[in-house]
Amino acid sequence: MKQKYYFHCMIILFTGIIFTCLFTAGLHAQTSIFERVSLEQGLSQSSVNSILQDDRGYMWFATQEGLNKYDGYNFTIFTYDPANKNSLSMNFIIALIKDSKGDLWIGTDGGGLNKFNPVTEQWIRFRNEPGNNNSLSNNYIQAIYEDREGALWVGTNGGGLERFEEAKSEWTHYQNEPGNANSLSDNHIRAIYEDKDGIYWIGTSGGGLNRFDRRKGAWRHYRNKPGDPNSLSSDFITTGYIDQSGIFWIGTAGNGLNRFDPEKDEWTVYRNDPDNPDTLSSDFISALYKDKEGIFWVGTLGGGANKFNPESGEWKHYLSNANDLNSLSNNNVLSFFEDNAGVFWIGTNGGGLSKLEKARVRWVHYNHRAGESNSLNNNDVRAIYEDASGIMWIGTNGGGVDRFDRVTGKWIHYINDTGNSNSLSNNNIRSICEDKDGMFWIGTWGSGVDKYDRKEKKWINYSTDPDNENSISHNLIRFIYEDRDGLLWIGTWGGGLNAFDRETGTWTHYYNDPDNPNSVSTDFIFSILEDEEGLLWIGTWGSGLNKYDKKLRKWTHYNVEANNSNSLNNSGIASLYKDNNGILWIGTWGGGLNKYDIAADKWTHYTTENGLPNNVVYGILNDNRGNIWLSTNRGLSKFNPQEETFKNYDVNDGLQGNEFNSGAFLKSKNGSELFFGGLNGFNAFYPDTIKDNLHIPPIIITSFKKYDKEVKYDRPLSDIESIRLSYKTQVFSFSFVALDYANPMKNQYAYKLEGFDKEWVYSGNRRFAPYMNLDGGNYVFRVKGSNNSGIWNEEGASINIKVDPPPWKTWWAYSLYIVIGVASASGYARIKSREHARQLEAKVKELEREKLVAMQEKKLLAIHHELETARKIQSFILPQTMPDIKNLNIAARYIPMEAVAGDFYEFLVVDDSHLGVLVADVSGHGVPAALISSMVKVAIAAQAHQAADPASVLIAMNAIFYGKVHEQFITAAYLYIDAEKRMLRYCGAGHPPLLVWRKPQQRMYELMQNGLILGPFPSSRYSNVELEIEKGDRIFVYTDGIIEVTNGSEEMFGKDRFREFIKDNDRLSADRFADTFVQHLTEWSGKASGIALNDDLTLIIIDVF
Repeated sequence: MKQKYYFHCMIILFTGIIFTCLFTAGLHAQTSIFERVSLEQGLSQSSVNSILQDDRGYMWFATQEGLNKYDGYNFTIFTYDPANKNSLSMNFIIALIKDSKGDLWIGTDGGGLNKFNPVTEQWIRFRNEPGNNNSLSNNYIQAIYEDREGALWVGTNGGGLERFEEAKSEWTHYQNEPGNANSLSDNHIRAIYEDKDGIYWIGTSGGGLNRFDRRKGAWRHYRNKPGDPNSLSSDFITTGYIDQSGIFWIGTAGNGLNRFDPEKDEWTVYRNDPDNPDTLSSDFISALYKDKEGIFWVGTLGGGANKFNPESGEWKHYLSNANDLNSLSNNNVLSFFEDNAGVFWIGTNGGGLSKLEKARVRWVHYNHRAGESNSLNNNDVRAIYEDASGIMWIGTNGGGVDRFDRVTGKWIHYINDTGNSNSLSNNNIRSICEDKDGMFWIGTWGSGVDKYDRKEKKWINYSTDPDNENSISHNLIRFIYEDRDGLLWIGTWGGGLNAFDRETGTWTHYYNDPDNPNSVSTDFIFSILEDEEGLLWIGTWGSGLNKYDKKLRKWTHYNVEANNSNSLNNSGIASLYKDNNGILWIGTWGGGLNKYDIAADKWTHYTTENGLPNNVVYGILNDNRGNIWLSTNRGLSKFNPQEETFKNYDVNDGLQGNEFNSGAFLKSKNGSELFFGGLNGFNAFYPDTIKDNLHIPPIIITSFKKYDKEVKYDRPLSDIESIRLSYKTQVFSFSFVALDYANPMKNQYAYKLEGFDKEWVYSGNRRFAPYMNLDGGNYVFRVKGSNNSGIWNEEGASINIKVDPPPWKTWWAYSLYIVIGVASASGYARIKSREHARQLEAKVKELEREKLVAMQEKKLLAIHHELETARKIQSFILPQTMPDIKNLNIAARYIPMEAVAGDFYEFLVVDDSHLGVLVADVSGHGVPAALISSMVKVAIAAQAHQAADPASVLIAMNAIFYGKVHEQFITAAYLYIDAEKRMLRYCGAGHPPLLVWRKPQQRMYELMQNGLILGPFPSSRYSNVELEIEKGDRIFVYTDGIIEVTNGSEEMFGKDRFREFIKDNDRLSADRFADTFVQHLTEWSGKASGIALNDDLTLIIIDVF
């Protein structure tokens, strides 16, 4: 019988694979929305048979290679260990459930049944014991179910059905009895359910469906009756589900889905129809699930996942696409599960997990799919337009123009045919406009403007003719706009602004005239907008904003004004939008979003400091709730003008990518849908459907480490009231997690050690908190976290910490000090009486001491010579000259506290336009610190190949120093400057923030992108932050010796004085500034009066010109 079963399973699987190859191409799959989780992310094996979430919020996945626990970031894998009875009995897991007590029950394919406590991680095994009737009958488990009485029902593969009462340790066996109709119909169990009346329904593989009334001991069988449509479609059942109305849904192996109404004794069968895409995708049913929204999910072998609406009979299919990593990972679906936050998980056979975050469904993504002509022709989208009939027109950079009918899903591509003049003139598109007569005007990058008559299917090209003044001025087109009078305004890249009168065929050119202020400010036009008064607003590249009054033929210029905050803050204008309140919104190339209140002549700037994800704003659209949507180089942002708050979305939320394109944005004609295009296609979405994730995530402290070694406890940290530490434990850390899986990388964290931290430390997405050198006393470590929508669990988690003081700071030590003090006082008189005798003896020894001093002076002279040699060596390993980099002027000052120091700096010169800068500070001073700083020289030299990636540089250096610096550590700041693109990239390791002084705006930027110090931790993570730099910027990289210098009153110089000095002396050159500052610092500290600096000092100044 078992051999027959396995042969049948192989036929099913093989047929499922064949079905995938033959039929899925004909199915209409839904838009790509899935995130894949597989071996690359840490899953132990790619076939996921069952999924659940435990009471604490962890996800659990049953695979063919053990049980996987997942926290959204990392997997913990539990496998069979032959030397450990407290382990899983077998790695191949078929079934997995959570009981009413929170324990997990795991059914294996040959290893019997396991009970697992996910909190204590204790295992109990239940296996067949030959000769013992009170044991599991068969070790091949296929299904597990807990009934309302708390009893466990276990379906085996060949051993029938088991009922287990754990409290009594009692097994009851139900097996097929040949010739007895009042028994189980088959011993191969696939599904077990209990209905609202306490009746059990058992699905078998070969014996159909069984109804079991346990109270009466009565069995009834439902089997396939050939030729009878009102019967089960197949006796080979794979899975089942009972819905709230009592309807039983039954999946079969090759004969579709069955709906059974027990009260009416009525059967309905749903099958695949290859000629009808609106049917079940495959007849091999492998999983059934109903989610919280009432959507019925049907998993198949070969046909992917189906969403089914029983009321309408509508089917939607989700299929795997080899060319789309956001599609279902595999068409063989094994399991479904919806977690507490509404994230939907799909386990597949061979494709790992597919995760559906329902908010992603709202972001429809259209992109090019290799080998599929019925898709976007090119992913680099530069223009989006919707015509009067609702047809979408997409302009691409290299793929021409696409016509997309979203009702039929059909794409038509228009590309240049070099041998056909009646075709698109150029495949590089920048703008699409439909005029009042229904003609299409397409701006190309290199061939001027094309007019397309859709009715006649005729193309006409307008390009520049040097011999004809009545032609377009330039062939590089940025923008086409039709005003209320029907005049076409065409912005060019280098040819100024053109106005085309379609009636007369006349071209009017508007060029920049440097000698005429009543002209356009530049010939490089980027965006055009006509307001309700008929005024034209024109955004330029590098020359600010223009207003043109067509009636008066008057030009007004708005540009950056030095030392005037009430002006435009960036001269590059990418996008324009005017709202109903008369406010003009301006997207800039580096200045973020500018708000211009025209009536009040008031400017307001919104940048990354205010919450904008990036300061390049490509597109601006409004929604129907008054929000403004912005496309940037770091995703989309929803801005609430009333509250002045930003809500940011990135590729992890379902966007086409983080980088969008200028010109590629559109609001639909019905006003309810928005479109934004980028480098990987375009997104369409309804703003009203973009909802926040309201799930409050559980916060769990996951580990406690001394130095970098995890301390293991016999119970979870959440169950431990207090941790006691010795004063010798100088470094310790906590790790923690917020268990929300919608978009874990956007979960945020904050922690606080009460008794040490005065305020909460907001660590972004960093999930660990390190502490060092705590005084003896009692502390409370608290951590809180949020989900991806910023919904915080304010209660969080906490644990008490007691640090024992060192012996010399205990109460008995202080008591001893008092006793000693009293004894000292009583002995004072005796000491005075002996003092005279000592003086006499001292005179005798004075001559001997003089000889000893002479010898010591000789030794000190030798030591001084050695230190001077070390100083020269250390000075030699520092840069001897400043790098010669285009548009940069660099100055450096290095002042050691002692002859040798722990500060170090180095330059990695990539070429004459690209530079890496490292500043490091080794803890301590003198020779030990200097020795380590020499190691830094070697470590940074080995990073030349990745000089452009600061985070990778620091990760590699940390790996070098881990375990080699013992009780010392290193802080470091690494800066990479691309002088060509005017961009800096920065990362720090426990170092003071990078400062950028923007002189024209009199504004200080602080970059605080810090990871852990280098050395103590083996796997520290670091991340980069980028900033666009401008002419006049002054960049400061320095060590804490600058801000921690103290004067005679023990007052620290501090960052505020440092910043004030920077501001007050920004007129000085970099070298002059450095000398003036060092002189100022030494005078302020009192060094000029003989008081030494109390730390090494390093200062790097970089001027951008």
